[in-house]
Amino acid sequence: MTTEERQRRTFSEELKRKLVREIQEKRTTISQVCRAHEVTDKSVYRWIELYSQKAKPSRTIVESKSDTSKILASKADRT
Repeated sequence: MTTEERQRRTFSEELKRKLVREIQEKRTTISQVCRAHEVTDKSVYRWIELYSQKAKPSRTIVESKSDTSKILASKADRT
């Protein structure tokens, strides 16, 4: 498809979910989806991120004392 022929297309959420499910079940590959639907891999990866059934891991952030507070504490100890 040439640039002149190419128009902005939209795909239904249902189709995107179906394609993501097929990729996750290893019934198709990302490159096959790209070729069949003439979309970029970036678009497919975005669909996977949005419609993936896998639970996203939660993050736990542990903060230690900041360097600034350590410096201030050591200065306070000196005086």
